[in-house]
Amino acid sequence: MSSFQRLLDRYYVPASAAAILAIGIPLVWWFGTSGYYSRIISSAGLAMIVVLGLNVLSGLGGQLSLGHAGFYAVGAYSAAILTVKSGLPILVAMAAGVALAGVLGLLLAIPAMKVSGPYLAGVTLAFGIIVHSIAVNFPGLTGGAAGIFPIPGIELFGTRLSLEQLNYLIIVLVAAGVYTVGSLIHSRWGRALRAISGNPIAAASSGVPIVHGKRMAFLLSAILAGGAGSLYAVVNSFVNPDPFHFELSILFLTMLMVGGVGTLWGPIVGVTIMILVERALSGVANIQNAVYAVTLLLILRFLPHGVVGSAQIYGRRLLTRFRRSSSPGSSTAHPDVSTDAVAENVLRETTADGEVLDDGVPALVVENVTRRFGELAAVNGVSMTVRRGSAHALVGPNGAGKTTLFNLISGVDTPSEGEITVLGTATTGMPAHRIAALGVARTFQNLALFDELTVLENVLVGSHLRSRQGFLDSLLRTPRTFREEGELAHLAHQILELVELEQYAGEDAGGLPQGLRRRLELARALASDPQLLLLDEPAAGLNPHEVDKLSALIGRIRDSGVTVVLVEHHMKLVMSVSDTVTVLDGGRVIAEGRPQEVQDNPRVAEAYLGASGRTGGTVS
Repeated sequence: MSSFQRLLDRYYVPASAAAILAIGIPLVWWFGTSGYYSRIISSAGLAMIVVLGLNVLSGLGGQLSLGHAGFYAVGAYSAAILTVKSGLPILVAMAAGVALAGVLGLLLAIPAMKVSGPYLAGVTLAFGIIVHSIAVNFPGLTGGAAGIFPIPGIELFGTRLSLEQLNYLIIVLVAAGVYTVGSLIHSRWGRALRAISGNPIAAASSGVPIVHGKRMAFLLSAILAGGAGSLYAVVNSFVNPDPFHFELSILFLTMLMVGGVGTLWGPIVGVTIMILVERALSGVANIQNAVYAVTLLLILRFLPHGVVGSAQIYGRRLLTRFRRSSSPGSSTAHPDVSTDAVAENVLRETTADGEVLDDGVPALVVENVTRRFGELAAVNGVSMTVRRGSAHALVGPNGAGKTTLFNLISGVDTPSEGEITVLGTATTGMPAHRIAALGVARTFQNLALFDELTVLENVLVGSHLRSRQGFLDSLLRTPRTFREEGELAHLAHQILELVELEQYAGEDAGGLPQGLRRRLELARALASDPQLLLLDEPAAGLNPHEVDKLSALIGRIRDSGVTVVLVEHHMKLVMSVSDTVTVLDGGRVIAEGRPQEVQDNPRVAEAYLGASGRTGGTVS
């Protein structure tokens, strides 16, 4: 990693928070005597806090929300009701509003675990409508259409804070929100949330707990929106249902999309643009919504990733072109140089001590496993044992059940019958992320990369289990957390060098050609510190030279103590790296033994290799 990149990683987030203070505090001071502009500043600041929270849920977690006006209203009404009607101190009431919003966020996360896309949007929309309906139709509690007033302000040392002083507080809270969300974006859990959004199956197979990640995203997002709502009640000294209608949720989402979904500065830029547009159109309210729509359409047409997101993408592309132009030949494949030193270092780090455990416990035991899909048994009574430190090939014609068996072993699917034991632990029915935590890593027949993440970030997602950062650690970005991130990045660069992808580290994974994407998926699997590595057709799309290099790399991995199980149609690769071969046909095991024994088996020749089956070439 370059010294510039290390400095950027270390100081970008705190510098962004400092920039908010450097810009916001002078603005508050300059417009402090103007009630009109002070109201604009407070409205913009509160919207930024809400949209920062929405960015965590929708930008990082990929969970489309149309109900954030509901969380905003919960914070506002809780503070108002508890202080005006129950007599609690305003700060206690505000804290209670934040807590209630967080609890509702966790409750709303429960149905969100079962739905996604437009169905999740419907769930969150229903939540916002319910909150608004309660505010309108329960006047005994909420004051109905008239609302609740007057709400006492915040007092410090016996003095009530003015609007200008409250704006200073709001700016500080926006800066704190930028620091918190920025720390999350550039952390283990930020990558995990983006991985969940991009490909939840691949994320779980990398050790990311999907349910926990989504739950934490809902919690943080709701807390930020509820906190902004409680401040709204204090700033305005009253609440009523009018501002918390469905359109406000749409406006929050629009602000995020305009600024850039998933980016740190996107919420700030998006809110600023939309507030300026609103102020410019304040005298022509009859066409305001139409101009909003046109603005959004133009941005999505010409800047589909928002203002900040598009700027980052174009900047990264320019940087890549500059690097390639300054290093002639770097855009082509690496020359055929020895990577033995790198391999020795990386593979020593990916195993506990570089030695095969000799405790008599197999790496994998599959006992009478069956997986039915209706009347079809894709896997039918399969049994096999894989000893530790070996390379075990699983071959058979298309549709034989090989990938289905991999899905059962890795927890992507659950057997209808039978038992699976991984490294001495029964894993039948265990979720994928817990199986990954036992030391199981895999690649996929149909490539399962996180295309919106860079090549380096894909490998860092694979190292999720190496890290001990909790969600709170990620939010605070403590020195220990930053040090750990540096160590993981160093290892990720070494793994990329091992698979000859180091030059692509800063590029989006979605832009790589097929052969490089195969290597990247292997690199991500190696990053998880595997003891059992499942490779599903790793040679697909590779040329003969690349297959030879892959064969040598798999041999190094096996020799380092990692057990390798591979599904492969390329028989030259199978014969060169495998200690044992199991052949499936029609979901059943028809042969098992050493590679030459299996190749000489007439049942295998008939079912898979064909009558002339000893060609050693590629068989499909």
